[in-house]
Amino acid sequence: MEAFGIGLRNHRVVELYLDQKTLERLPSSIEHLKELEIFCIRYGALSELPSTVGNLENLKELVVIDTGLKSVPESVGDLGKLKSLLIQDNDLRSLPLSVTNLTGLEMVMIYDNPFEPFPEKITQWMDSLRERGCRIGLER
Repeated sequence: MEAFGIGLRNHRVVELYLDQKTLERLPSSIEHLKELEIFCIRYGALSELPSTVGNLENLKELVVIDTGLKSVPESVGDLGKLKSLLIQDNDLRSLPLSVTNLTGLEMVMIYDNPFEPFPEKITQWMDSLRERGCRIGLER
């Protein structure tokens, strides 16, 4: 996290909010924020998340809004404690199949992305989440 001008390796960071129009990439060292529960990125020029985001084992909420995000790494499927996935107003065309590992989600808001048709596995996953009461938003 030294890329942000601060060394966070020895700090307990539970929530991280980044609202920067100039943000173009996240350092892979984001994985050192082991206690992180809420990670929110808004208004940047971030086309991808580092694969190390999947190492954020305590993450409960991942929010990426209006950054130009084009891809989500497969490692996002390793976020076993994730409850909320909000990826809105970006350039996503697909989700990695690994998202189907996220069975404890309570809210999925992924609208305002130019998605191609979802593979059947992802459609079945969304249906399963809905049956368990998960709020899913694909369109506004």
